[in-house]
Amino acid sequence: MARLPRDSYDSFAGARALDSAAPLRFGGEAEESATDYTIPRPSRFRSLRGPIAFAVLCASLIVVAWVAWTPVLDTVAEGASTLAEREGDGRTQLTTTVFLVALGTLGFVLAWWRGTHPRRPVHLSGERGRMAVDAIAGQLRASILELDEVRDAEVSVENRGRSRVRVHAWLRVSPEARIDDVLDGVDDAADWLVHHRLGLLLSEPPLADVKYDELDLRTTRASSPSRSRIHPDDEDA
Repeated sequence: MARLPRDSYDSFAGARALDSAAPLRFGGEAEESATDYTIPRPSRFRSLRGPIAFAVLCASLIVVAWVAWTPVLDTVAEGASTLAEREGDGRTQLTTTVFLVALGTLGFVLAWWRGTHPRRPVHLSGERGRMAVDAIAGQLRASILELDEVRDAEVSVENRGRSRVRVHAWLRVSPEARIDDVLDGVDDAADWLVHHRLGLLLSEPPLADVKYDELDLRTTRASSPSRSRIHPDDEDA
């Protein structure tokens, strides 16, 4: 694993995200004919998830009311009588308290996990919407594969929060490749895409694992015609 020692990251890591980043262009279109990046529209289903879940819950209660109304009331009555019998011992209150505290803590844990997960989408600068980390990794992989020394590459991008991302690349390069040139190319590609195109920041210099292809030193030696022939003196002998 190699870290790229770039002096620009000393000031770059503490800088703010760009407010006027270059427009994004995808595909192989020409510079003048490419369309600018547009803000992705949120899915209508995403905004209706809460009402749909509430409607499903209400429908389930309606089904229970029509199908199993009497058993449900009997179960509720038995549970209420059991709780009334244990009113003075404090075990019911303790159990209820522990359950509610655990439920509230679980809600905070789930909210924190969703807000800090490294695979969550990245918010682009200038309120241009969000972009999946896999899409960023795909664009960066395409840029890295344009390097002459790189034969194959895999790229991982993680969301580190505060408009910062972490880049890790696994490279397979040619046997004659120079490691410094390869790492500089990865650094430049990540800097251009993340900072100049997306208006984001790198949480640290890109990490790169480099694997060289094996150099094939085998040579084919053609058989000499003179060796396959029998010398006339040998026939006389």
